[in-house]
Amino acid sequence: MWRSKIFHFIYFGFRQQPAEPAATHRLIIIGLFFCMLGDGFIAVSFVAGLSAFLIGHLFYLSGFLKSSSISRRRMAAILPMAFYSFIIGRQLIASLLAEGNDTLVVPVIAYILTIALMAISALLTGNIFAAAGSILFVISDSILSWNMFISSIAFSDVFIMTTYYFAQFLIARVSPSIRTRKYMQQPISKRKNNLNWLFFYIVNLYPHKKEARGPKPSSCFLKI
Repeated sequence: MWRSKIFHFIYFGFRQQPAEPAATHRLIIIGLFFCMLGDGFIAVSFVAGLSAFLIGHLFYLSGFLKSSSISRRRMAAILPMAFYSFIIGRQLIASLLAEGNDTLVVPVIAYILTIALMAISALLTGNIFAAAGSILFVISDSILSWNMFISSIAFSDVFIMTTYYFAQFLIARVSPSIRTRKYMQQPISKRKNNLNWLFFYIVNLYPHKKEARGPKPSSCFLKI
């Protein structure tokens, strides 16, 4: 089941790439692939799954950095993410040490730093799909780690999987919409964003459903 869901996102992201994909687009697709592996590995070994997700985040991070830029508003946007990552990381490390799980401290620290940097780089792109997807990924992993190492959370499975799959879907949507240097060199008349992505996804997954009118095109970039 996990392979099927993530494979749909990889296929969706691949199909939505521009005719001449830049390195950013390829890195995001590779990141989705490693997250698909992490989905399977984590059921067998927590460390193996964590490692696969960490590699996936490194590819996301590399892709987002190629399309990021710094402004005062974007810098202000990343401060809450940095602060949140520090707080949740401190709580997790304290709990791991208290429970005697010393061997997990280094892998968890490495993962927290990587996903925090991934989210920060996504915010710096100014792309709403990258920003929303990365934030949902952080929320999903926060619930998962809190539920595993600190205290149980009611309906945690529902919250974890809902935020996780929405995060991956939004990140897959980043591939055709993110502003690469090549994109910014195009004439303004060609910088169109077709938000029929949701319609495309539903029709391809559920072809038996009645076709509905897609949403109107609009900008996919944060006004920051």
